Amino acid sequence: MRIVQRQLGWREVCDEDEWDVFWTDTSINIDRIFRLTRTQKINHFNGMLELCRKRAMARNLSRMQKVFPKHYDFFPLTFVLPTDLSPLVEDVKSHGKRQFYILKP
Repeated sequence: MRIVQRQLGWREVCDEDEWDVFWTDTSINIDRIFRLTRTQKINHFNGMLELCRKRAMARNLSRMQKVFPKHYDFFPLTFVLPTDLSPLVEDVKSHGKRQFYILKP
């Protein structure tokens, strides 16, 4: 980020309120979000972890698929272990060796 900052001619500031872009690797406190001015931007938004964490993303997509099946048919059948172990075992039994699975840590 600092390389890009220098290339754009931006400067890093320490003042709590005098900034345009707030870049962080951690989540943002909701109070900071409410204090943003119209010109201030941050690289995170409230609830972002629900999209960035694999387990949460799978859970949220599955919930939406149950409510809006036609609109949420763009991702593969997903199992979150150990919660979905039984459905996974059933799926393996029903497809045998013809099925491929992608495992994510």
